[in-house]
Amino acid sequence: MGVVASDTTSYLRQLKKRGYATDQKNGRGHIEVWFGDTLVARTSGSGWQGRGFLNFKAQIRRFEEGKTTRKTRVRRK
Repeated sequence: MGVVASDTTSYLRQLKKRGYATDQKNGRGHIEVWFGDTLVARTSGSGWQGRGFLNFKAQIRRFEEGKTTRKTRVRRK
């Protein structure tokens, strides 16, 4: 995963325990979080500290609350 803060690594580990697939990366090296065939969140390119990580966590929280986000989409088959 490259250089990732330890709190981020532990958060990704928690997501895996909750049934998410977190080890997939898109073509630019950004981590994508999938739940089944649904893209839940994608990390930004602004690093793992501060606002980018908080936005990432918020996208996952909104998905769990049943709200759609602009990142949520179904995987093509």
